[in-house]
Amino acid sequence: MRRLTQALLALLFLASGGAVASRAQGPPAAPPQDQGKTQAGPERHGDRGPDLNDPKLNLSDDQKTQITKILDTTRSQMQDLRNNSSLSREDKMEKMRQIRQDSNKQIEALLTPDQRKAWKEQQKERQEEWGEHHGHHEGEGAPPQQ
Repeated sequence: MRRLTQALLALLFLASGGAVASRAQGPPAAPPQDQGKTQAGPERHGDRGPDLNDPKLNLSDDQKTQITKILDTTRSQMQDLRNNSSLSREDKMEKMRQIRQDSNKQIEALLTPDQRKAWKEQQKERQEEWGEHHGHHEGEGAPPQQ
């Protein structure tokens, strides 16, 4: 019994020593976030998302907040859809297209005509960048509008 107690104390001592040593090295590094996902905010919604601080858009803080909420909801719906194994690939693609269209309509309803024009230009630029990054040429296999 005494040996068991000593062994447990030794184990606890070693375990606590490891914890002290790890604290001395500093806090643990933050886990990497998924590619293409960053914390949403009014500045930029994800790596591939719109730049809400683009001076061409000239968005008010209220518009940025509302658009960020729409984009967060859209991202959540897309993630849920990706995780849904009961749907075929084609069904998922169609539902994603519909989610993007609905999201875009909600966002465009918040914008002035000039902002809407700048928004569409920004979308077109993102699509072209996406196509270049994924080896597509203009109009060839570009992603559906978000």
